[in-house]
Amino acid sequence: MLGKKLVVLLLVAVVVGSGYSQFCTIPTKESLKFDLEDTVIPLIIQAGDAAAAPTVDVFDLRIVCLRFSEQQDLLRGLSVVVHYTCSDHNSCPSGTVVEQVESGCESGQWTNRVEGSTSLTRSESTEANLSTTARDDCSACVSPELASELGVTTDSVTHCVVTAATSTTTQCVCSSVPVLSLLEEFRNHMRSFEDLSQIKGHVLEFARDQYGSRFIQQQMETATDDEKADVFAEIEGSAAKLMEDLFGNYVIQKFFEFGSTPQIEVLCDLLRCAVFKLSLQTYGCRVVQKAIECLPLELQVRVVSELDGHVVECVMDQNGNHVIQKCFECVNPTFLDFIITSFEGMVVPLATHPYGCRVIQRALEHANVAQCKRLLEEVLRNTYHLVQDQYGNYVMQHILEHGQTSDRVEITQRLRGHLTTLSQHKYASNVVEKCISHCPTKALRYQIIEELMLQENILLLLLKDPYANYVMQKALDCADTGQGKMMMYRIRPHLPILRRYTYAKYMVAKVDKIFTRSGGWLK
Repeated sequence: MLGKKLVVLLLVAVVVGSGYSQFCTIPTKESLKFDLEDTVIPLIIQAGDAAAAPTVDVFDLRIVCLRFSEQQDLLRGLSVVVHYTCSDHNSCPSGTVVEQVESGCESGQWTNRVEGSTSLTRSESTEANLSTTARDDCSACVSPELASELGVTTDSVTHCVVTAATSTTTQCVCSSVPVLSLLEEFRNHMRSFEDLSQIKGHVLEFARDQYGSRFIQQQMETATDDEKADVFAEIEGSAAKLMEDLFGNYVIQKFFEFGSTPQIEVLCDLLRCAVFKLSLQTYGCRVVQKAIECLPLELQVRVVSELDGHVVECVMDQNGNHVIQKCFECVNPTFLDFIITSFEGMVVPLATHPYGCRVIQRALEHANVAQCKRLLEEVLRNTYHLVQDQYGNYVMQHILEHGQTSDRVEITQRLRGHLTTLSQHKYASNVVEKCISHCPTKALRYQIIEELMLQENILLLLLKDPYANYVMQKALDCADTGQGKMMMYRIRPHLPILRRYTYAKYMVAKVDKIFTRSGGWLK
């Protein structure tokens, strides 16, 4: 224990002063009962040297207390700093100093401060008043030059005190003492908390911090009603700003999920007339989505209705499109007719938009039959254009995969006669694959594959094409037994040529595998 290292960082500057004729005896470490096993350890620092002689010419003493942490078995750093001014020799007897030091250390008047040293993990300090003379004399320590040398601003030097004065020299100790908040202690793993009641008075600060916000989120799931009420009382006045905050938005989301009915109603009132604005904001859109997801129907409809007149703008926004998607996923379609109406005449521009194509797919998934029909009329009329579009092809694939049988048949029929051309297209080839794999009838699938195999010269072109080769593989996988054999017979003569082409290697490997399994030849 006695071998523990005590690191005390003192920045000492020597300046010329007028000198003082008063003298005082400095108590030694022994006279202060210096013992590492004590919970609070007083230590005298004088003129930057804790081991100075017991008697020197002194005007002021800098007394430091160190708190010992039994749990971690180490000193947690500077704890209390008390400045004791001696006006004459008799006013500074050893016993009085010891008494005042121990009183200062154990009085519990701690403020959150850290001495400017990276080797100290925690420091809490309190200061007694200095005499006017000492303060004036010590002002030399806070010169711009010295502040620059210390790497601090003059305003950040929170105490600067004469520690020793002789007839010719005044010695000053200047140090910057930044305040450590409860949040900083938590972030630095200096303090841990079991529940939300322990951060009372600091909730707003925690809510805006990455780690603090995460702590609140975790605790909200199991917090008592009283704890939630205390937390909400602290953030209510800033809830609107927290909705748009990088970390604060998650705390608001948790209240929509786990808050009481009155708390949720208060948040809904704050959303009033702000839904559209928040929907376009990076973090606010998440709050709106959570509200739509968690609110009861009446409040849900009230929130969603604020988007009326702004639907298309939201759909084409990188944040707003997620809000419109959430509307389709969570709200009864009866209350979303205003969204479908806003899509009329805009379905193709939206379907070919990077965000709009997602919204159209969600609409086709969750809208009622009548609403879907209104959207599909525009989509089907523009089938050939949409299948070749970078984003529109996803809408067409979605209909082929999840749509009604009649819609899938109509799309396939509209593409008949263009299948070989579309199979060689980067985007349309994906739609042709879906036409084959999700074809509603066997007869129609047979016709699609037959069209692809119709001309010998076109067949070779498709087999070695970077996109069409995948269509042909899908055709071989989905063909019935008879048509599959016919495909193998017609592909086999082209194998020597196909082996030369990079994009044909997958089809060659597939054909070789089938021939191997069939014993060398299809029976």
